[in-house]
Amino acid sequence: MSQRSKLVLAASIVFATTTATLVHLQQRWERQRMYSGVDRDLARLASKRASTECTTGLCNVPFDQLEEKTRNELAAGTYKFPGQQQ
Repeated sequence: MSQRSKLVLAASIVFATTTATLVHLQQRWERQRMYSGVDRDLARLASKRASTECTTGLCNVPFDQLEEKTRNELAAGTYKFPGQQQ
């Protein structure tokens, strides 16, 4: 093999390895951002629920319990969105 062909082979291997690594890192970052969006949505729903329950006189429930209750109801499919008819 000539020196030029070895150089082209090495450069293509480095390029392919770098591209594959960056794609996998980007997928991991997007997945983390996606999951953090779910957590933000749950916190937003629990906050909305807390403000709704405070207007009905149920303000004594800690926020963490409301967030856990919201998470469980969403998983079970029984969550009632604020303002939704029962």
